Amino acid sequence: PSNYHPDKQQSTPSHDSAAVRIRPGQPRLKAPQVGKRLRLCSECGYTTFFHTNMENHQRVHTGERPYECDKCNKTFKQKSGLAKHTRTHTGEKPFWCHLCLTHFTQRSSLKRHMITHGGGERSSDSVFTYSTT
Repeated sequence: PSNYHPDKQQSTPSHDSAAVRIRPGQPRLKAPQVGKRLRLCSECGYTTFFHTNMENHQRVHTGERPYECDKCNKTFKQKSGLAKHTRTHTGEKPFWCHLCLTHFTQRSSLKRHMITHGGGERSSDSVFTYSTT
């Protein structure tokens, strides 16, 4: 309730806690910014506060693949997928193993490779660290 406008009821969003868990097992959502509204996919229950995330998600259901590689015509649902794929044509390998200097086009390939060096633990900044003992 507002002290300045006692005649107006203060609205409190249903997602006013620090984080919201819509369904059991669903990742927690960060606290929304003021004015953001929770968007819900009517097909599967996916939730997000961001319109662009919902647009990208809807492609899971529609099958739309609007991003096309100009080299081989392969299509992608998200711009990031096309960007990753483009490296296969350019030869760019921005991710590298600091132990054996092998280079990779995708971070996921580097992570999988690091297992060959004995596992390792991920630090909070997503860099692999290893113990020599």
